[in-house]
Amino acid sequence: MNNKQIANTIWEQMRAIDMNLCMCMGVHKLTIIENGLQFNVNGLSFKGIVQITLNGSDLYDVKLVKPVRKQNLVAKQLGVKTFDTTFEVKKEFNDVFLGDLMDILEDSVEARQ
Repeated sequence: MNNKQIANTIWEQMRAIDMNLCMCMGVHKLTIIENGLQFNVNGLSFKGIVQITLNGSDLYDVKLVKPVRKQNLVAKQLGVKTFDTTFEVKKEFNDVFLGDLMDILEDSVEARQ
């Protein structure tokens, strides 16, 4: 399967299991990535990027990632205000079965802490 087919399959599976959770998490900006799907969420306990990839065991790996913006210090010394964005992995789950995927997302994105 190519990246587009994998991403479409992940999205269709998520929607079939719990479309309401997809809406509650505020899923938007769906993007095809290498072996998977990436999207932004706006949940109660996590706001950021979710990456779901298909691994070699035919299971899913899930990462919750936060973009971190920091001012570029070299540019600042030159009087230019620019920012660099890096990505920090907040949570990571490996070898996730399809039946557990939405529970993990609900607990990580929507659960009140």
